[in-house]
Parts: sequence; structure tokens; C-alpha cells
Amino acid sequence: MVAGSHDPLLEWAIRESGCGLAMQFDGSLSGLDVFENKGAVATGLHVLSVNNTPNTTAWNTHAVQNRFATSNVVLVHWAKRQQGLIVPQGNPKKISSVADLPALKIATRQAGAGGMILFEHLLHTHSLDLAALNISENCRTENDTIAAVASGKADAAPGLQALALQFGLGFVPTQQENFDLMVCRKAWFEPPFQTLIQFTNSSEFKKKAQQFEGYNTTAMGTVVWNS
Repeated sequence: MVAGSHDPLLEWAIRESGCGLAMQFDGSLSGLDVFENKGAVATGLHVLSVNNTPNTTAWNTHAVQNRFATSNVVLVHWAKRQQGLIVPQGNPKKISSVADLPALKIATRQAGAGGMILFEHLLHTHSLDLAALNISENCRTENDTIAAVASGKADAAPGLQALALQFGLGFVPTQQENFDLMVCRKAWFEPPFQTLIQFTNSSEFKKKAQQFEGYNTTAMGTVVWNS
């Protein structure tokens, strides 16, 4: 099983490759717990190092290098993704940053989700916190945040550019992030994961990846950290 944060390109690739891997996407930190308890062979994460500024390039390694230092795992890069605020088409509330969110209806992600860690950090840079927001929905997946904005239950929600544009919604960019996969070394060489990796080298996958706005997959497969 692959756990951790939801990535729509990864979900599509697992399904279309026929690799046989199951999926349980419930947030970056939750995925690390599942992995540690041997409930998954891989987990996706996009965790900002909160000791750095919003423009930091420090992602994910701080969340795994001590906890999994003696584990037989490797952290590999999947994609750079553009995070931001999903808003209705045309951005009727004229939102330009998280500073504009108080008094609006906001959908958020669950605690421990990578997008939520980044969102709270961005709020803090504007001297805000969750208590300053009117939170109308708490969403478990990227798709749930899309639905909240599309249905009018929320004026804005943190999320991915690729999904916002895919569903005809507006988008306000905030931060480019790294989405990485931590994988059990033994599982990497087993048929299910090898099938997935081979599929990412196909023309079908590369064509699909190009359709995801705000994604950069040129460094996919690069080793980020080795235990």
C-alpha cells in the first residue's frame, strides 16, 4: 500500500499502471505513522520545515532523517508542485494572499496534512492563526477542498494549482513545494513498485504530467535522502 499525502498525478499513475498497489491517502504525517507501523511500503509527503521562511527549499528530510535513520528506506523526489489558494472562477472576493482570508468562509485540511502545515505557516507570516478564520469545512483530501469551493461552501481553500484549473476554478499562488516518496528499499525492487516506476518513464505518463499545471517532474526519481 502507498500511504501519506494525496497527489493526483501519483494516484492516476498507480491506477493506470496496473501495478496493484493499494492507496490510503490521509495526510503527510499520518502516512509516516502508517509506514512506521509497517502498514505501507511507500508514503508521500510534502512537509515544510517550519523553522525556515516561506521561500525555503527545505522540505521533507527534516521529517524523516531522525525518525527513520535506522530504517531500510530511501526518500525520492516525485514532483515540484504549485500550492496556493483555490478560489471560485474569476476570484470574486479579490483574494491576493492569506492576509485577505479573515471574514471569508474558508475550507481547511486536517491537522498533519502537508498542505495544512504550509497554510498555517503562511498565516503566521501575516500574524494570523486559525482562530482568525471562519472555517466552514475541514477536508480530508485535495478533492474535498475543490468540492467545498465549487459548491460555494467556502470562498477559498489551500490546494494545488493543477486541481483548481482542472475543475475550472480560480487560483492564487503562494508557494512551490517538493512532493517526495519515502519507499522501503526491499519494496522498491518488487514487481508492484517496479511496474509503477517503469510506467513513469512511458510517453503516456509524461504526456499526462505535462497536463498538470504547476507541476515539474523533471527531477522525478532523484534520491533526496538515504537512510
